[in-house]
Amino acid sequence: PLANAGGEADQQFFSDGLSENLITTLSQYDGLKVIGRSSSFLFRDGKQGAAAIGARLGVAHLIEGSVQRAGDDVRVNIELVRVADGSTVWARRFDRPYQDLFALQDDIALAVAGALQLRVLHGMPGAIETGRPASGNLAAYSAYLQGTWYMSGGENVAKAIERFSEATRLDPNYTQAWSWLAFQRLLHAN
Repeated sequence: PLANAGGEADQQFFSDGLSENLITTLSQYDGLKVIGRSSSFLFRDGKQGAAAIGARLGVAHLIEGSVQRAGDDVRVNIELVRVADGSTVWARRFDRPYQDLFALQDDIALAVAGALQLRVLHGMPGAIETGRPASGNLAAYSAYLQGTWYMSGGENVAKAIERFSEATRLDPNYTQAWSWLAFQRLLHAN
């Protein structure tokens, strides 16, 4: 997962959301083995080096980086690391207004894929299912990311329900938010 460079606990959902989007988008590229969230997030804040993490995950490269949101601006630092020797294969910094979050996510995925010299399997990343609302409503997407963050911890189902409810209120046609809201309500009922 990308590190929360700002350090604010209430912004962890944001860096987690960018990490999840990167996983989802890169998994659409032919020939690329992408480790899922549940496995890769085990190494959050870990002190293990690239070789140890790569060996445990069975991968040749790792994506490392950090996310920092300051007001209306977002900075993302991304680094592609070769597991065999820990060397940086490629690195780039992205600075964008928060308003351009979806374009930023696509740019990062394309840049990483380009660094790995992959070809696209299913068209451009903007067309790939990434959890984004079709409407492009950033406030709804932010609430959705917060909901997934609370959900991933499994400790605060009520907060996850609250955030998914907010996402569906902001965008009544947000299918994924509705799905996760129903799932969390089902968990809360048991």
